[in-house]
Amino acid sequence: QRVHLNEIPRLGGFLIFTFLILIFLKDFERPSLLYDLLISCVPIFIVGIKEDIFHNTSNHARLIGMTLSIIFFFTIHPMIFPKIDFPVFGEIISNYYVSFPFFLFASLVIINGTNLIDGMNGLMVFSTLSQLVALLFLTGLTADYEISKVVVMLIIPILIFLFFNFPLGKIFIGDFGAYFIGFIISMIVIIFFGRNSQL
Repeated sequence: QRVHLNEIPRLGGFLIFTFLILIFLKDFERPSLLYDLLISCVPIFIVGIKEDIFHNTSNHARLIGMTLSIIFFFTIHPMIFPKIDFPVFGEIISNYYVSFPFFLFASLVIINGTNLIDGMNGLMVFSTLSQLVALLFLTGLTADYEISKVVVMLIIPILIFLFFNFPLGKIFIGDFGAYFIGFIISMIVIIFFGRNSQL
């Protein structure tokens, strides 16, 4: 529900995205996880920014944009999908041609869920920060420094954004920001648990 009287810019996600691009350009490593994440989120960027600026992007267009980004990432980045320790169902999911659409659907749920909880100042940001801190702890335990580096790169601009968003709401994350953060979290969770099956 709308609780703000004035028009608030919804470009927090764009600023976070720009921050990560600048970090990547400064510390260029190719191929890299950050590069694959940034390049594959272009469809999400297009539909998300369009919605944040013009407020006229259909749900179908947004869903297509998210789906394309996930498929693009799964295609360009070497993927080892996590093993699901569940009788019968886990064995079915272990087949690549089943796990691909399964984790595609799971990622769509996370991306849309991240946008769904973006209703009050700080709600989505505090939630995603808690997820990122948990990931940072786990990557430290497993010495997965590639993912921990990306997690830290995302935490820093989110904390800066939070300073302006909570509690006064000087800027909003926007649909693109929610989609973008949900996309990155879902992708790195899949990669991380795929690499560390013991978890």
